[in-house]
Amino acid sequence: MMATPSADLRQVAGQVAAERAVRGDFPFAIARFFYCDEDSRRAIEHGVEAVRAYPRLMQVQFAPGKQPPMFAPDAPEDVILANAIIGDPAQCIARAKELNERLGPHRLLLKPATHSPADARAALAQFARAAGLVVA
Repeated sequence: MMATPSADLRQVAGQVAAERAVRGDFPFAIARFFYCDEDSRRAIEHGVEAVRAYPRLMQVQFAPGKQPPMFAPDAPEDVILANAIIGDPAQCIARAKELNERLGPHRLLLKPATHSPADARAALAQFARAAGLVVA
C-alpha cells in the first residue's frame, strides 16, 4: 500500500489502522511533499508555493469531486502543511517523527516541493544533516 503526496493524512492514518487491525503489520509507504530550509518562513513560503503550483505545472487532471484538499485553489496554508514535511530542520524532523507515531512502521518517500534540482538536493542534505544521517 502507498499513499500519494497529496493524500489526506487523517484518511491515510485511518485506512492504515483499519488494515493493521485485520492484517497486522504490512508493507506501507507514504509520500509527502518536502522542503527544508534553515529559515522556517522561507521554507514554508517556497514549499507551499511549489505545492500549489504542482497540479498546474504537471497538468494534473482530477476526476470530478476527487481533487485533494491541498490542491484546492483556495487551500489554506495549514491544510498543505498538515499533509507535508515543510519547514526548518527541526520542524521537518518533528514532522517525520509525528508521521512515525501516527502511522507506525512505514517507508517515507520525500517528494521535493521545489522545481529546482539543486534546491531539492540542498533541502534533503540539510534535513539529513540535522537528522544525523550520512550525507554524501
